[in-house]
Amino acid sequence: MGATDPLRLDVRRTADRVVISLEGELDLANTPLLQSAIDSAELGDSQMLVLDLDRLDLGTLDAYLEPK
Repeated sequence: MGATDPLRLDVRRTADRVVISLEGELDLANTPLLQSAIDSAELGDSQMLVLDLDRLDLGTLDAYLEPK
């Protein structure tokens, strides 16, 4: 993933949870997209909201997270 990859969201519902998967780069410019997905997740009977960050590119934040 490159630094210009846009953020893509996938919302899945199961019996007991809502899963929002993030793919691409999360930055300040696209955080409203994530906030909107969370706000409109319509949990209903679901007891849990899961953010799947497995395919998320943290961009320049990765440099701060690497072990020294």
